[in-house]
Amino acid sequence: MSVTQITGGTALVRAALASALASLVGTFEGQPKAYWLQAPELAPLPLLVYFPQDGGGRDESFLNGAGWSGLFTIKALAATPAAADTLLATVPAALAGLSVPGYQVTVLFIRNLILPPADFVYQAGLTYQIELYA
Repeated sequence: MSVTQITGGTALVRAALASALASLVGTFEGQPKAYWLQAPELAPLPLLVYFPQDGGGRDESFLNGAGWSGLFTIKALAATPAAADTLLATVPAALAGLSVPGYQVTVLFIRNLILPPADFVYQAGLTYQIELYA
């Protein structure tokens, strides 16, 4: 018996995160201020940036099912520490309803990410393990 692996897990989760995080931020140039990997240079604060932490996830296939697991960080960037924390506090509820059509999704909180400000931009982050099962 063979199991079809989920080779596009990162792309599937990227699309799901884009959809889930869009409602938490305003828009810039007609797009939600939730960005994959990095924000455009002139994007106004506050905003979210999300990215993988593990180089693309790993196969979690087992006997009669296909699985995939990836580690993702979501950062809030804002003009003050309080504004970054306030925006980041909205993320867990948005991820509670994360869905990927055709897959069962599990979202597990892993840790807080503490980062110093850069050029007077304050950052706060959360890291999650996101799992897909067929």
